[in-house]
Amino acid sequence: MADPFHFNPKDTTADPDTIRSWADTVANFGDRLTGDSESLTSTLDGGAKSFTQQISSNITDSSEYQDDLWREVAWNLSYIMGVMERWATNVAWFKKRRQDLIDQHQTAVEESGLIPPRQGETKEFEGKEADWYDDLVAKHNELSDEAHDLWKRFKELADDRGEDLKKDPKNDLSAKDVEYMVSKGYLNWAPFNIMQWTHSIPVDLNGAKGREIGQNIVEGVEDGDLNQAEYEEAVLILNALGVTAAQSQADGKKLSKDEREFVDNLLAELEELPPPPAPAGLKDEQIPPRSGGVLALPDHLRALGFNDEQVKALSGGVGNAILIASDSNLGGNGYADVPDSVKSVVEGTQNYPGDGGTAHWVNDVNDLAQLIDGAAPGLEGGTGFSAGLINTIGVEIANSDNVSQMHPKVTGKSFETLIDRATLNENANYLILTDQYESASVGEVDTSKAIQGLFTYEWEDDGEAASGLMDWIPEFAQSGDAKQEEMAGESTAAFLQLIGQDSEAFENLQNTNTSIEGHKNPAFTVYNSEIADSMFKVYATYLEDFGREDPGPGHYEYSELDETETALNPLKEEGDYELVVPLQAREQFLELLVANPDAAIGVVDATNQQSQEYANSYVGAILEGDGAQPDEWVGPSARVQALVDSALVGSFENSGLEEKKALEETLKVREKALNLGVELVGLLGGSPEGDVATLAHSTIKGYSQQGIIDIMNKDLKDEIASIEKEVNNTNLKNDGQIYLDNQYMFGNALVENGVPFPESAIESEDPDVQEAVRGEFFPEGRFAHRMEVDEGLRDSYGRIYNNWVEDLDGGNGLNMASRFTAYNTTYDAQYDVAAGIVGNDTDPLTAYKKIQSKDDN
Repeated sequence: MADPFHFNPKDTTADPDTIRSWADTVANFGDRLTGDSESLTSTLDGGAKSFTQQISSNITDSSEYQDDLWREVAWNLSYIMGVMERWATNVAWFKKRRQDLIDQHQTAVEESGLIPPRQGETKEFEGKEADWYDDLVAKHNELSDEAHDLWKRFKELADDRGEDLKKDPKNDLSAKDVEYMVSKGYLNWAPFNIMQWTHSIPVDLNGAKGREIGQNIVEGVEDGDLNQAEYEEAVLILNALGVTAAQSQADGKKLSKDEREFVDNLLAELEELPPPPAPAGLKDEQIPPRSGGVLALPDHLRALGFNDEQVKALSGGVGNAILIASDSNLGGNGYADVPDSVKSVVEGTQNYPGDGGTAHWVNDVNDLAQLIDGAAPGLEGGTGFSAGLINTIGVEIANSDNVSQMHPKVTGKSFETLIDRATLNENANYLILTDQYESASVGEVDTSKAIQGLFTYEWEDDGEAASGLMDWIPEFAQSGDAKQEEMAGESTAAFLQLIGQDSEAFENLQNTNTSIEGHKNPAFTVYNSEIADSMFKVYATYLEDFGREDPGPGHYEYSELDETETALNPLKEEGDYELVVPLQAREQFLELLVANPDAAIGVVDATNQQSQEYANSYVGAILEGDGAQPDEWVGPSARVQALVDSALVGSFENSGLEEKKALEETLKVREKALNLGVELVGLLGGSPEGDVATLAHSTIKGYSQQGIIDIMNKDLKDEIASIEKEVNNTNLKNDGQIYLDNQYMFGNALVENGVPFPESAIESEDPDVQEAVRGEFFPEGRFAHRMEVDEGLRDSYGRIYNNWVEDLDGGNGLNMASRFTAYNTTYDAQYDVAAGIVGNDTDPLTAYKKIQSKDDN
């Protein structure tokens, strides 16, 4: 038993003062790195300053200065000092608590009245002393347990601080981690100043502060000298507020009343700015028309001598304020709170009368883009503001060639900046696509014209910004949220209605009169590949619905399925929703899409995969014995294949090819898609259903040589070139080579459903032959396409396949061969019906053979 008269719990050699001296050493090292005469702690933690203001000019002026690396170094040093301070606090706490336990033990010994035995001596206590001794033992044990727990907790703290030091402050810390260190005093302004973390700014934001900052800027412009400290304060506060607002939007929260008043008062003051000064040396008639108000800020800052980076920083902060003001969900009145100078841009050239009106509007567009460009990532404008920008920019592009001719590089980039930001607002996109956007102040509200203008403009970014109009649809459609799914479905139906019912709109989108090398009068998807990619993802999302029966003209809906409609598509359940759109409109959508070569291959491959899924389900239903009818499964597959074929032929013909050449190119696209769909899976090291294939084929970039290389981060030029070579050598008279045919899909469906392949089907008892056939027919656990197997076995492919299905039970007294025949017959019939509706007599291969036969004769 432990001696109750002696108590010496475990201690540490760590000392708080020594630890803090180490932190001072780190700070001194930081001083040397930053070249600053002040201590790193006071410089970084003392108040709101820009990072470059804290680094000596002889470093920032160096040609080798890299701001992001210096920020990371300074943040690492500040973080290390914060961890050291936290460790010093932990050690001090432990030592104080340990001493408290020692003091409690000493008091217990003194109060017991017992005389401790001498060293090496054993003493027996009797009577009351024995009771006192037992009490002392109990207290000693109690304090020993507390000391044990204290040491355990101290070890945990030591381990935690050790783990803290292992962390990469830039990548491993959450905002909450930093906020905790700030709240406890381990860090102050350093995280905000260096890395712009999103913890609260230690400044009271209210209407008075907004007015003060706005007045400081206006007075600085008027005096020709904006105080650097006032500039820095405005930048830091406005940019931090932008990050806070973006997070509030994501969380569905409003800003505080004080924060909104800060924004409103700031913008009201900035709206008093005069127009920027005219460039020197210009005559009056040469001076470009410019507006005053908040739009004038970027040019005023340049006139004051601020560099481009500084101009973007403060302009972006004011851009945050404009976006915040425009969004009623953050508080306030939404579009009504937007400054008048900004509203003029949103509302279009009607607000710019006279001969120079369009030029004036374009200049203001460029000014607004400078403000929005540097705004916080993810911060959305309000719905009215965003939809107004989308509508007006699209309409102005469609209405006037002059818009794109005035400063084309600057203006085009400005359009991209504004559209990119505006399309972050999915509600705005929904209103534009569904033609529900209304405004009493916008000059011309015409969402159809806007879409045509945006999609046909030759964007420098290949339409990436404009693709935002549709990019959100797949995510919403698969969100599981009924409202979002409805928005996505209705938007898709409305776009199909635009091209299906408005022949002029379809014509404008298909024949753009844009000069693109190698293309005569191309569709917009040829040069705006990012919009084509967005359309491809929409198609992949609603692929099942593209195969539904034709509802007849005039039906453009996203509606709930009843029991009867569900029976027509077993992959759907009662209560599901689907697009109800005429076949002709679906074909026109695809005709626009497949004009892009990569999208064409992607559409064929995605359609092939969907057809395979239907075949798998059909065979599965047969094996389950539920009396599956081929019409239920084959109809959707055949119809969508007919639409794709028609779209390919139509697109090639529209590009100027004669019928035979268009058919030939269609068949080559099918062959290339088949090769990419089958061979590329093995090339990329995955399976058709695996993550690798999904990654490669989730975008049309996965159907081009460079796109595949970029996605997979592997140089696959030689392998892809071999596929290209096979395409160029296509034998257009060989049915099996062209189509991902029903025999191939049905065989795959049998494998997918675990149906064995009997030895008897091989027609040979030779083990080597059997092994060769199995290896050729079933590579990687799937059924091979005819053109994949060794040339010596191709002639026996159909015969061996027939042997296999004839020996398989198909239920209801039928074998699988009979089931396959019914499948194939139904497929052909449904294909022909759909092809007839969209204006084709037969499939491309048959049509090609007829023409070729005439030519041969």
